[in-house]
Amino acid sequence: MLVVAQGETQIAAVTQAPIPSADSSAPAHDTYHPLPEKVQLVACVGNDGTGPLLATCRYGGDYKRYWNQGKYRVTVYEVKSGRKVGTTRISGIDHHKCEPSQVFFDWEAQTDWILTEPTRAEFRKLLAPWAEANH
Repeated sequence: MLVVAQGETQIAAVTQAPIPSADSSAPAHDTYHPLPEKVQLVACVGNDGTGPLLATCRYGGDYKRYWNQGKYRVTVYEVKSGRKVGTTRISGIDHHKCEPSQVFFDWEAQTDWILTEPTRAEFRKLLAPWAEANH
């Protein structure tokens, strides 16, 4: 089972640590690749930077919202041991259409920068190699 929390997108390639050769002098990579049907996994999503500016939405007065494509790092862990299983990256959707109107509250900043997020479908596709038994 794989658990993920987050919000259309371009996908990055999944990366897993290679199994080192027996005669390798480099430190061993983490070769832990548990069977998905035997463990519970969790995917942690964190900001990994800002992509290009997609839209500048201007509203009455000086109210503005800047929309950038979000960039995210996704790290997968086994829940029971806390051991890292792998890391990959994903981008938020690559477009944004400004709403014709927007509600701003008195306590809100007049200017705001917002990052787009990937869709749940893109997360599922990205995480499939860890969540499916035949990886």
